[in-house]
Amino acid sequence: MTGFSLAWHQHGDRYFYSVAWGLGDVRVDPVLRTVEDSQAFGDEIGSLVGPPLQQVHRSSDRVWLAVGMAGKNHWSLSIEVSVDTVIFDVACRLREPTPLGSLFETDWPNLAWKPDGPNASARYGDRLFRLQPDSAVCRIDKQHLVLAVSEPVSVLPTTVRWKYSLGCGDPAPQGP
Repeated sequence: MTGFSLAWHQHGDRYFYSVAWGLGDVRVDPVLRTVEDSQAFGDEIGSLVGPPLQQVHRSSDRVWLAVGMAGKNHWSLSIEVSVDTVIFDVACRLREPTPLGSLFETDWPNLAWKPDGPNASARYGDRLFRLQPDSAVCRIDKQHLVLAVSEPVSVLPTTVRWKYSLGCGDPAPQGP
């Protein structure tokens, strides 16, 4: 395997995914994995509602589409996977106020995520992974990445959308 790959798994009526990266015999698996039970992380993270995905469809070799609903809110997610980038586009049709975002965990012992300006980054050997949110706020809680949507919702119903990407660049220079 060279580059990023996406794997789906089902728990009950929900789908979750993980993103792996590999180059020849070197494999980082997973780089990111969606959290199945955010309630385990306390009040601040536990109140965050991520996409409750109930249907997944492979649209092409590189694109996956997923939808779901929880309560009165409806969700959609598209994920486009290429060798060096994964692009996520999430939307929620809100009919009741809910704190929105995406929550990930990683249990790879040599891949620790750190704040990097508005982004998060992690190094594995000489490879640098960067999570870049376009319209969400990235926070890190231990080994958990939290992309919280900070868009205020004043009128319901409304649609809230957030995008982010995961990239792996060329070997990164080793710095202090």
